Amino acid sequence: MSEQDLIEMIRFAGRYEVLSDGNGNYTSIPVDVEAVLITPESHLECLSFFRSSEE
Repeated sequence: MSEQDLIEMIRFAGRYEVLSDGNGNYTSIPVDVEAVLITPESHLECLSFFRSSEE
């Protein structure tokens, strides 16, 4: 979907995961209110934290 289509879709209240292919095309996935989201950044932080405590 285009950027304009994405803006129209996420106007509705809710939680969404938005993915981009880097070429201006987007995919929006509804996310359940109770879902736990782990971003790539937070995953790397957890790996770093738990690996350093093992040493």
